[in-house]
Amino acid sequence: MVVVFFAYVEYSNRNYAEDYFADKLKIDSVVASKKWHNATFGCTYAIVIRGDRPAEPWGPNWNQTPYVEQTSSDTYFPEILRCLQEVSPSLYQSTIVGLNTEGSWYLRVGSGVLLYTSPGSGIAMRIRYGD
Repeated sequence: MVVVFFAYVEYSNRNYAEDYFADKLKIDSVVASKKWHNATFGCTYAIVIRGDRPAEPWGPNWNQTPYVEQTSSDTYFPEILRCLQEVSPSLYQSTIVGLNTEGSWYLRVGSGVLLYTSPGSGIAMRIRYGD
């Protein structure tokens, strides 16, 4: 039974990005995908390169960069960004630059989720830090 569980977790992690973005945008390639974390609090993410450039946001209520601190929903913002370091230090750096310059889009969903897309790189992501 344990083997079946770990196989399910591995399958879910591998396919999470494609599943998450399937009805939102055209995907060129998956950069990173992790549906489950294995700690009390941890990172999950769906990160893709968009096939439908220019990168417009999917859904309503997005904000254009530069990022403006939203104190009521920024509880886990530093941790969310650190989740990107788990994927790649260069992805972390390029996202920080993208959030602080004009031309990209972001949306905070609750206290632990960041949605982000950048037309320059074609990146689209959903990053979550939480339990």
